[in-house]
Amino acid sequence: MTSKIRFNKLFYLLIVCSLFLFLANTSSAYAQVKKDGEMSENYIESFSVPQPRDLTDLDRSFQMEQSNSIEGAEQLQLTEPDAANQNGLYLNFTDYLTEEGQYKYLYPITVEPGHVLNVQLDSPNSNELDYDLYLYEVNPDNLSMTLVDVSQNRTYLNGTEGTAPENVGDYNTSEKKKYAAFVVSEKGSSTDQPFTLHVGINKNSDIYEPDENVRTALKFSIPSIPQGPTKINMRSMDSLVDNDWFSFTVPESKSYVGIQLTLDSISQQAGYKVELYRLVNNQLRKVPMDSSGYVTYENLISGQYYIRVTAIESTQLSQKNYTLSILPSYIVLHK
Repeated sequence: MTSKIRFNKLFYLLIVCSLFLFLANTSSAYAQVKKDGEMSENYIESFSVPQPRDLTDLDRSFQMEQSNSIEGAEQLQLTEPDAANQNGLYLNFTDYLTEEGQYKYLYPITVEPGHVLNVQLDSPNSNELDYDLYLYEVNPDNLSMTLVDVSQNRTYLNGTEGTAPENVGDYNTSEKKKYAAFVVSEKGSSTDQPFTLHVGINKNSDIYEPDENVRTALKFSIPSIPQGPTKINMRSMDSLVDNDWFSFTVPESKSYVGIQLTLDSISQQAGYKVELYRLVNNQLRKVPMDSSGYVTYENLISGQYYIRVTAIESTQLSQKNYTLSILPSYIVLHK
C-alpha cells in the first residue's frame, strides 16, 4: 500500500515537472521572438496577380483641347529611354486647376513595347480640394481614348505631408502606344495652390506591374503564431515614379503588439521608402510609425492595411529587387 502511494506521488511529480518544463520552454520561445525575432524567415515567393477591374463605370468624357493642356506639355518628349540611362525617363510638371470641374491633360506620352509607364499626382495640401488622376491609351489617328487606370482617393490630410498622392500606370506589352494623363478637379479649385504631375518610363522587370494604387494591391497574411519576418523580395522599382502596393488584414483579436516594416539597406540608400495606410471611406489615412519603421499596438486597430513602397524620392534606382521585411512583435505569454 505504501509503495503504491509513493508510486502515485512520483507519477504526479513527473507530470508537474514536465508541464513546468513545457511552459518554461514555450515562454522562452515567445520571449525570444519578441526580443530577437530569431525564428525561421517566411519568404513569399509569388502572388496571385489581381484581375483587371472593369473601368467602364469610371470612364469620363474628356476632350484634348489646347486650352486644357498642362503648362509645359509642348516640351514633352517621352520616347524610348536611352539604354545607357538605367533610371529611364523622368519629368514633372506643375499647373493649376482654377475652376471646380476643370481638367488639365498631358499628351502625348509615348511608351515603347516592354516599358512601364508610371504617373503620380501630388495634390495641394488643402481639405477644400480633391483632385483625381486618369490615364488613357490614345489612338493618334482619331484621338479616341480608352481608360486604362484611374486613382480617386478622397482627400485626407496626413499632417504636414498632406493628402496621399494619386498614382496610375500601365505596362505596354504590345506595339508602341501613346497615352494621355488627365488631372481632374472633383472638388474645389485654386489659383495659388498648384498640383505637380510626375511621369516616369523605363524598361519593366516586374511581372506584377502595374500596381500603382490600392485597387491592385498584392495580398499577403501575417502569421498568427510566433514566426520570423515575412520577406518579399521579388519586386523592383522600375522607374523614379514607381509605386508598389501590398495589403494585409489585422484581425479583431491579434497575437502581436506591433509590426516592424523595413527595406533592405541598398534600397534605403537609393532613397526608397515604405509607408503604411488604412483605407477608410476611400481615404488613405497614413499610419504612424517611428523612424525605424515600427508600428505600435494602438496604431494597429482591426481592419485592412496597405503598404506602399515607392521610389518617388530617389534619384538613382538600385537596379535590384528590394526586400521588404514585415516582422510582428508577438505577445509574450510568460516571463
